Order: sequence, then structure tokens, then C-alpha cells
Amino acid sequence: MVMYIIFGIQKAFEVIYNIAESVTKIGVIGEMLRRLFPPDPEPKPNPELPPSPIPTPENKPVRRFWQKFAEKDKVTIILSEYESSPTTELGSKEAIRTAINRHSVSMGNAKAMATLFSFFLKDSRFNFTPNVQGSESREASECFTGSNLILLGSEISNQVTREKIEDLRRKSAIIPYEVRENQATNMIEIRHITNPEAIYVPQIDEDGSGTDYALIIKTKNPSDFDRGKELIILAGANMYGVEAAARIITEADQLREINETISRNETENIWIIIKTEVKFFSPHRATIIDSKTF
Repeated sequence: MVMYIIFGIQKAFEVIYNIAESVTKIGVIGEMLRRLFPPDPEPKPNPELPPSPIPTPENKPVRRFWQKFAEKDKVTIILSEYESSPTTELGSKEAIRTAINRHSVSMGNAKAMATLFSFFLKDSRFNFTPNVQGSESREASECFTGSNLILLGSEISNQVTREKIEDLRRKSAIIPYEVRENQATNMIEIRHITNPEAIYVPQIDEDGSGTDYALIIKTKNPSDFDRGKELIILAGANMYGVEAAARIITEADQLREINETISRNETENIWIIIKTEVKFFSPHRATIIDSKTF
């Protein structure tokens, strides 16, 4: 009986020894693996990001052009609205005015607004979401003060644009171009007020290719001048022009030339005429064909 007890104790010690030896081997192997493949260090907390991007040659033109907007916390975009008619025939001259609830927005205005929204949302300097209003809404007239304004559409289609340009001219702002409808041809054109040879007429064929133009104005909001509110007008001759205008003021390489003109004359007030090539119903890179500060 005693022999069985001693034998059992001996076997128990052997099992414990084998377990201990296995644990030791595992520990040694584990240590070797830890030395060969050390674990990633604990991530350190990131320092607080600066409120604006580090200035680089790429974004300096953007900072220069949009600086006043970035300093403010309220921006309103007012789009041209077209009143529709229940008798509008698809494909007719009035087709652009067809919409639900008797008002429509052109594709060019919609794409220009999307370009601006994308620009504001991806840049940390702009800590606001623009307020959007239609030019025919009651709220549009209430946005004349207390907000930076971006107007999409010419004085033909956007009553707010028309009123702002009239205000600027009453305050002696020299804006020599106007967007108007040629009564003889029924074409929308951008025309110099005193120089009959300076006229820009969009030409778009049935395949959606050709050229379009736009007038860009950047200045102080004449209705809110004392509070330093800004005003930008993007007035296309056709819908492709306003989309191209939105692109040219949100892309660094395109803004560089505009900023050079502003810097040379030490003023933020400028008007610009741009030309854009249109291919398959889409505007491509725009070029500045005339500009001047005022």
C-alpha cells in the first residue's frame, strides 16, 4: 500500500515537472518572438491640429482670394430661379423655365453650387455651412445684410444680382460689362457698355460642344459695406459659364492670375470675363480674357 502511494506521488511530480518545463519552453519561445517582432509602441496622442492648413504654394492663392470669407461665419448663396409655365413645351425656348412648384434652377447653377459646397466642406478654414436661397424667395431679400453673399446667375435671371449691380453702379463702381439678351437674335450675351466690339456670345452646338462666357465680380457688399461683408457674383451667359466661374474661383492654379491682378492694384474689388470650352455638355478649363480692378 505504501509503495502505491510513493509511486503515485512520483508520477504526480513527473507531471508537474513536465508542465513546468513546457511552460518554461513556451515562455522562452514567447520571449524570442517578442524580441524578433516587438509590438507596436503605444500611439501617442496627436497634437491639436492648427485651425488652418500650413501655407503652401498650392493653397496660397485660395487663401488670398477667400480670406475675408474665412474670417466670417455666415455665407448665403442665392441662385437664379426661373418661373415655369404649365404650357411650356419641352425643347422650346422656355423649356429652361419648367419645374415642379412653378420654379426651376438651371443645371449650371446647381453644379456651381455643388462646386462651392464641396470647396467649403473640405477646407478647415470655413467653419460654416452656406445658407441657400432662391432669387424669387422672400428670404432672399432678407439676406442683403449681415451675410457674405455669393450670387449665381446674371441680372437677367437673378433679381438679387440685378439689384446688387445697380447698387454698385450708384456707388460709382466701374463695371463696364453687362449680361443682356440680344432682342434681334434672342441670344444671351456679355457686352461692353461703351465698346460695341467687345461682345461675347456663347456658341453651343447640338452635341453640347462650343464656347461659353461668364462675368465674375468680387467686391464689398454695397448693402452691408460698413460691416465689411463680401459679395461675389457669378453671371454666366449660358449655364456652362456659371459652372466654369465657380471652378475658377475655387482652384489654386486658376486663382493665381486673379490674385496677381488684385495684388498689383492693392484692392479687393475686381471684375473678370472668362471664356470656357464646352465639350459634351461640360465646361472645361476656363481662361481669363479681360479683367480689371475698381
